[in-house]
Amino acid sequence: MRSSPIPYVTLRRHEREVLSPLKVRRDGRGICYVNEQLPDRDRQGALWVRYVQALDIEGMPVGAPEWPQTHPVRQRRSAQQSLCQVCALSAGCDDGCFFLEVWSGEDDLPVGWPEGHVTTEPPVCPACLPTVAEQRRNLAGTGQAVAVMKAVPRPYGVRGALYSSDPSGRRRVVLEETFGGVVPYSDPRIGWMLASRLALRLTDAHVISVDQTTIRQPVRVLGRQRTTLTVTSTGSEGARTGGGSMSRGTARHRTIVAMRLTAREIAVLEQVALGATRKDAAAALSIRPATFGRHLERIGYKLHVHSRAAKVHAALFHADLTPPKPVVAPWEVSAEERRVWQAVATMSSMAQVASFLRLTESDAREKVRDLMARTRARDEAHLVWLGHTYRVLDTTLVPVPAAAGA
Repeated sequence: MRSSPIPYVTLRRHEREVLSPLKVRRDGRGICYVNEQLPDRDRQGALWVRYVQALDIEGMPVGAPEWPQTHPVRQRRSAQQSLCQVCALSAGCDDGCFFLEVWSGEDDLPVGWPEGHVTTEPPVCPACLPTVAEQRRNLAGTGQAVAVMKAVPRPYGVRGALYSSDPSGRRRVVLEETFGGVVPYSDPRIGWMLASRLALRLTDAHVISVDQTTIRQPVRVLGRQRTTLTVTSTGSEGARTGGGSMSRGTARHRTIVAMRLTAREIAVLEQVALGATRKDAAAALSIRPATFGRHLERIGYKLHVHSRAAKVHAALFHADLTPPKPVVAPWEVSAEERRVWQAVATMSSMAQVASFLRLTESDAREKVRDLMARTRARDEAHLVWLGHTYRVLDTTLVPVPAAAGA
């Protein structure tokens, strides 16, 4: 089973604080760095801790996670720009963003909550709600539940370390305490804070659910019901869906609900279906290749599949993509070729394809390459698109969720 993605805001190994000397500002109203730079302060003027970031060429963090610590710079960016704390894509919409909190039960909620609630948790996009909710549930204690709410966030203050001036003078500073609470921007102490968390105040807020079933049924919480698949998998030999036969082993059942794709995500998948490379597809859509890749990853979260080929088929299955105009195949497709086509379309990894075909991974990969050569497909996603064009594939084939396979 593929593990959940590591959230964008999570601290990674080898990311550490950059210790920089502090001094009292010239006006005596707070602290500053000796060699202060523009990014060291947020829009409201609070001074921020400096931290090393381990990022790839696309600006995404790399390295093993340091659970449950949060990277201050990425937390600030996500909270300030309303970016999803998991995928770093926009989490905002017309009427607010989604937030999650862990509570011991609905009876413990304050009167009027969550209006005016202050949180240091960045928002979560709809596609990543299941991931964050599952992680919150794992951290929660017995009897606790995940509260999902929707609100318009406003910058409120910061958490961090509180300093004061050294009585000996000479613009030296001393650490008073690591302040556990939130200091509002309106508080005079804000100038003496070295911030490590941005706090948001939730306005126009309302609770959507305070229920542990939120974790397993995120789309019910969002009110955006889609096609629901009941997946039957086995503990020993993979999975079957729809009307297929079931392998030996102990059967498990779970419900998978796909979420609707945005217009931009559909445009991304249209490029993928035609076999375009990331660079060419990004150029065609006038976006950066890194942005294209993040859209593609988010599509996988929504449709519960990982490979490009499976994403194209799943989008056709859920009627997000418009099917291609049917054309008669230029040769008679054999039963073996049809089975390979179906495996590529419905499975998320070559290991799943090999299991479905009852071949080794190298033999299964060779079968796929042979079919791609015969159809002149640019890649496996294009092969799936051609399979729907030639009517070898259709939307009665149920995509197998990635986690159900192996």
